[in-house]
Amino acid sequence: MIGKAATQVQAEGVAPCHTRAGAGTRDALELREPARDRETTTPFRTAQRAHPGQPMEPTSPFDPETPMRSPANAPGARPSTPLSVLVFSPVLAAVLLTGAVPAVSAQDTSQLTVRGNGEVEVEPDRARIQFAVETEAGTAAEAGAANADLMDRVMSALRRSEAGGEARLETSGYQLQPRYGPMDRDRGREIVGYTARNTLQVISDDVEAVGPLVDLALDAGANRVAGLQFEIRDPEPHRLEALRRAVAQARAEAEVMAEALGMRLGLPTQVEGGAQRPSPRSMALQAFAPDMMAAATETPVEAGRQSVTASVTIRWVLYPSEG
Repeated sequence: MIGKAATQVQAEGVAPCHTRAGAGTRDALELREPARDRETTTPFRTAQRAHPGQPMEPTSPFDPETPMRSPANAPGARPSTPLSVLVFSPVLAAVLLTGAVPAVSAQDTSQLTVRGNGEVEVEPDRARIQFAVETEAGTAAEAGAANADLMDRVMSALRRSEAGGEARLETSGYQLQPRYGPMDRDRGREIVGYTARNTLQVISDDVEAVGPLVDLALDAGANRVAGLQFEIRDPEPHRLEALRRAVAQARAEAEVMAEALGMRLGLPTQVEGGAQRPSPRSMALQAFAPDMMAAATETPVEAGRQSVTASVTIRWVLYPSEG
């Protein structure tokens, strides 16, 4: 009897614990619940026939006396869904697989990149002139004193004149250095004197007064013209105008290209560039006073014109032409 019970337990997939047998009592069998990690693999017990000719019903492995019921036959169960309802259409299946229809990105569209340049020519309205006064003497004190006296005369003449009345005077440099004689083998090079140099910058908003200012300074004692520059006082409006012209040129060329391609321009997607501030225009006006005086009684100076430039690079989206 015990061997038969053990065989039945092993067939049902339930491990036996132990068996007990006693006089005048029924054979008892203690069953242990199967491990949880084996619930999915525990087989059902073989169906039994109660009587010959009676249909077989599967029973629960945990309650051998309770027959298994299908969900469709359970009390209060809803009727099962026909198989045809679960068949998806191809369009719905595509949406479910992809998640959503992706939006068209800018990289998938046709684009056109064009570079444009703009230029504005402007007449300078400011001049910077640099005069230098150089003096030489045997000592540093004598060279400095002579230079100060001569520069004072130059500055006074410029302030009193009609051409330099509105000009601004600024000292831009001062140097005092020794002068050496020829090299001597025994004594080396010896100091033979000193040279003082004072540089004065004159800023005038009247470019027509440059020539008269040069002549006036040379007459008063300046013995060197160190430099001359022309510039634009307020370049910002001209810079913006050059930028507008650069954008207009880029758009005009882009429209021509798009039309030739059978497309039309959309909105710009990227703009790069800018306008450069004009650099002062320098003139090589350097000479000693004797040379300037011998050349002419009035120094001719022409300011000319300066260019303010700008460049831009613009990228447009292209669309098919509507026509």
